[in-house]
Amino acid sequence: MQRLRNLAAAAVLLPAAAVAAPDAPVPAEAQWYIHANLLEMRQTSSGQSLYGWLEREVLEDINDELGVKFVDELDGVTVFGAKKPDHENAAVILHGFLSQKTRNELLDRASEEMNVSTEEEYGRTFHRMGGSWSKSANVDVDFDGGYLAFGDQGQTMVTSDRDMLDQFLAADSHFEGAASNSLLTIQADRALVHGGVDTVGVGEGGPWDSQMFQNVERMALVVADNNGLLDIQVYVTATDPTMAQAISNIIQGMVSLKVLADEEPQAAAILENLVISTEGADVRMQLMLDPEFVMDVID
Repeated sequence: MQRLRNLAAAAVLLPAAAVAAPDAPVPAEAQWYIHANLLEMRQTSSGQSLYGWLEREVLEDINDELGVKFVDELDGVTVFGAKKPDHENAAVILHGFLSQKTRNELLDRASEEMNVSTEEEYGRTFHRMGGSWSKSANVDVDFDGGYLAFGDQGQTMVTSDRDMLDQFLAADSHFEGAASNSLLTIQADRALVHGGVDTVGVGEGGPWDSQMFQNVERMALVVADNNGLLDIQVYVTATDPTMAQAISNIIQGMVSLKVLADEEPQAAAILENLVISTEGADVRMQLMLDPEFVMDVID
């Protein structure tokens, strides 16, 4: 489970993308999501650089720790969640048709570390997992239990929330594209990763407690391949046009100070290419970067 969190974190570190095959399945109540399109990464020149970094930093570790080499069967990964009054829920959707051999190996591996039972609901089979991963799994957090459901339409769900599992099973184990009205999404061709957050719905905690983010209602991030370059865009919806202009001024001021300071040449080189614009309550930021330069920075 920690590695699934790492995968989500890696998707955040990567530039993000918009709705592109495979679709990002986001239920209506989701308050945040991130989608990594591994298939598009493998098929585009800029995406291949990102995929190589992701493979080295995350995917190989997942294969090694689980002892099941299934990452090559994945076309994408979507992670989403929502904050409820008494807890937070989250789910991971693995895109791709996992072979029966891979499914059996994953279940066998899980059975070595915890209790696994097979159950049925809505005419679909799912697996209930209980207990904590043992120390032999080299995972540094407890896993109190969850659910695993293999769909036959190219999606597999892993979640600790029964409500999310029931939604997935009731939908014939296949969520459609983004359905949440509270999330901001950005359309882009040849998208690699994309994500969004409803900062109002997520509520207090983390970076959203800062004064600037208290005046932000929604954010979206997208990165797409654009003739071999990474087209990185961030959209922010503020509480009103005045706050949007204030946020834009703050960001432009921070960029100017960073560029003038010249203490971090790589960061300054990136920020010099940043274009910021406002329209009403919306702020848009865009960068066009060479993927090799990005790899040098994040490595």
